[in-house]
Amino acid sequence: MTLSLHDQEILRRRVRGLVDEDLVAEHRERPFGPHSPALIEVLDFLRRNPDPEKPRYLVLDDGSGEGFVLGVRAEPRGAPPRPLGGGRLATRAEAEHAVFLHRLADYGMPSGGSVGHEASNPPRSDRGGAR
Repeated sequence: MTLSLHDQEILRRRVRGLVDEDLVAEHRERPFGPHSPALIEVLDFLRRNPDPEKPRYLVLDDGSGEGFVLGVRAEPRGAPPRPLGGGRLATRAEAEHAVFLHRLADYGMPSGGSVGHEASNPPRSDRGGAR
């Protein structure tokens, strides 16, 4: 992993401790917001993509009207995106949530049914935001 030492500490001390089943469920229910402060913090870290070795996911719409697929930005820059396997997702919301789950997995954070807490800071119980 090529995260800077600073980003490694942010991931270890803050971000990992915020990811739990409730946070994943919140994103599944409202991938476009409004988001709790905890989810905003996790999304900010994931979206800035501080590790150049991690793929940059995107939602692709081929215009067929049959849903969406996930892809990754291709190298070299300017080349067409490369679709990922996994089939079509019916809605943009489902596709955005799938991207979220991929990003969590890339940083070694569980996103399934048994989300654990590996951080030195305990997860916050004051999620706030709209539910």
